[in-house]
Amino acid sequence: MSLRSSISPKGADQHILQKRRIGNIAPECFLIVVIRIHGEVKLYIASPWGQVFYQFLSVLDYSQFRIIMRLSETEIRISSMKTDQKTDRTLIERLKELNCLLKISKLLARHDVDLQLILQQTVDILPQAFQKPEQTCARIIYRDCEYVTTNFHSGTEGLREPIRINRRTAGFVEVYFLGKNMEPRADSFLAEEQTLLSAIADQIGMVISKKEAELSLRRAMDQLEENSRQLENKNVALKELLYQIQGERENYIRSIRRQIEESVLPALNRILRNPKADTDICAYARIASEALGEINASSAFRENRETAHLSSREMEICRMIKQGLSTKEICSLLGLSMQTVEKHRYNIRKKLGIAGEKINLAVFLRNL
Repeated sequence: MSLRSSISPKGADQHILQKRRIGNIAPECFLIVVIRIHGEVKLYIASPWGQVFYQFLSVLDYSQFRIIMRLSETEIRISSMKTDQKTDRTLIERLKELNCLLKISKLLARHDVDLQLILQQTVDILPQAFQKPEQTCARIIYRDCEYVTTNFHSGTEGLREPIRINRRTAGFVEVYFLGKNMEPRADSFLAEEQTLLSAIADQIGMVISKKEAELSLRRAMDQLEENSRQLENKNVALKELLYQIQGERENYIRSIRRQIEESVLPALNRILRNPKADTDICAYARIASEALGEINASSAFRENRETAHLSSREMEICRMIKQGLSTKEICSLLGLSMQTVEKHRYNIRKKLGIAGEKINLAVFLRNL
């Protein structure tokens, strides 16, 4: 892909704005070139780089040459120029910085590379943007890890920019120039190189923040899937436990029914058939026999929902009423006064919702 801007004195009153996407670089890495002909040309790099190369072409005399800029996925070249030596050197340095930005942009935009490899490749690319790449070393410090060039020697002088994540410093990007004795020097860096390093540090911070967010999301999803699997396994185990409890409960009920049929009911029947048995005892035996018969016929010791809110004394009186005992007989069996039993009968009717209605309480209880 190419971006061409032809400049001549005839076009001195025209403004040219061109915008292109470079290869597979992410949309936020668009390169915007704004050319103004009144003796000045300004170059901007769109977000996230900011105005890194604001004065990239401001040193040129447009009346003497024509500029052709070619952009590819990895580099920028300028040809067909007529410049002096100083201009040549300035252009070369700016082009090196632009090419460095393009390479790092392409690297940082990749989603198939892990963070450690991105940081190592970024630190390997960095020296290419400086005046003497072969004598330049770089280092990226992030948390407890360091990523360095093969020729790295640390020192107290050089360029250093913080890597900020959520407004907090999480690391640094460092560049040092190595002299003949491989000792760091601090007088060999341009202001544009400082700006470049700052832009790269900002971009690294953005990429790290994004990668960490993706990693946190992936871990959260993995944990959610694991929790779902564990919950599913627990549900299966719980169902099996419920089936086991239900089976044990049914076995227990069958055992109680068998004991009632084989032991309790025959004993009560013998009492009822004994002509010498006391009247009160026979009444109790009849109540107990019928109650046990009902329990034995039911599926479980299940209380009717209509009678669940009755007290234990009221439930006892209900059983006697169902057996057809009169209030006087209930008083005799329970040792209560007539007034107390009548009060219980009234409360029972009230709780069952039939107070004040002409409904026989014994019949109503038998139909529950």
